[in-house]
Order: sequence, then structure tokens, then C-alpha cells
Amino acid sequence: MLKNEIRRFSFIFYVFFLVVSGCKKETIIKETVINDKLLRIEVGRNGISSLDTSWIMSEFPTYNLPDFNKNDYKNVDSIIFVPSMYSDTSINKCIVELFNITDSVSIKNTIVESNSSDWGFRYSKNIYDALPDKRIFLGMRIKSEHKDFYVSTGIVSYIYIYRH
Repeated sequence: MLKNEIRRFSFIFYVFFLVVSGCKKETIIKETVINDKLLRIEVGRNGISSLDTSWIMSEFPTYNLPDFNKNDYKNVDSIIFVPSMYSDTSINKCIVELFNITDSVSIKNTIVESNSSDWGFRYSKNIYDALPDKRIFLGMRIKSEHKDFYVSTGIVSYIYIYRH
């Protein structure tokens, strides 16, 4: 009888944990107007880390950027991908790129690399023309240059939208 009580309690606790943890993963698009020329959008929240040379993404879809369409923003001069990056050693690179989850393709010209063990933001070139002219679900992928070397993104990375 005691085993059944423990199982029932464990099951109830497990369900409660799933409900509570599921509630924390909500989709919020956070845009910050820095000034009249710059809009900053969060993409790739809650760092992704790897020890592998294969691309990986966050297993939580809500940590990505849903419904992004560059055409929603007027007077755009350029769009820059700005990931926060870290590598545990200078002999290894952390490699990050934007990924079009909707069409399952990487966004050209968005690969950014760093071998710094200081957390920092790195900047891509202008990716405006590489982004599709439609609404997409946008995420980040990461990999290590060499297997078994730790790399990570920071708590938040950004897309900067510069206006005329």
C-alpha cells in the first residue's frame, strides 16, 4: 500500500512539474527601440552550448523568434545578426548562425565565429538580402570547431535592424 501511495505522489509531482515548467516557456518577442535608427530584437534566448562539430539548436521552440518578416519594418537600411558567444579555449572557435526553421535552411552570410573565452557580442555583415521576403520562424544554431571543446551562446542574442 505504501508503494502505491509513493507512486501516486510521484506521478502527481511529475505532472505538476511538467505543467509548471511548461508555463515558463512562453513566446515573447522582445523588441527594444535603441534610437530612431536602431531596433534590437531578441533571438536565441537562454544559451545553447555544445561540445560537438555538428549543428545543434535549442530543443525549446519558444526560445527562437516566431513570425519574423523583414518587410514588417519600414525604411530598413541593414539587418545585422549579433550573437553572444563563448569558447573555453582560444584554440577552438564557437560557430553560430541564423537558421530559417520554417524552410529548414540556414540564412546565408550569418555565420559568426569567435575563439574568445570572454563572453561577448560578435557582429555579422548585413544580412538583409539573405533573409526571405516572407514570414518565417527564425532560430540559432551552434557548433564547436573541434570535437570535445565547449562552446556556448549567452543568455540572449540579437538581430539589429538599422533604419535610414
